[in-house]
Amino acid sequence: MDTKLPNIWAGYTAPKEGEGVSKQAQPNTLNTPSHKGELTYLTRFQATQWFRDQGIPTGNRTLETYAINKRGPKFSVIHNRALYKVDDLQVWLQKRLK
Repeated sequence: MDTKLPNIWAGYTAPKEGEGVSKQAQPNTLNTPSHKGELTYLTRFQATQWFRDQGIPTGNRTLETYAINKRGPKFSVIHNRALYKVDDLQVWLQKRLK
């Protein structure tokens, strides 16, 4: 009995270079971040990118090292991932710049 499997990729076209945003670059949001009081969580990689956007040169492993030494910004661990609130990053950065 020769059963042919359906082609699940039929009709799919890959996005062209430069289209869309990588999943890793998008913040993990619980709600729409445009509303006041709503929470936006960033992964460590995204938090590093956020610091770079603020003009603070930060290596990819810096926040991990800070977390191990208990010197970094507050974070939560959800499903084995460290997630940072943007507000906590801002508070920690202000304390460091004083």
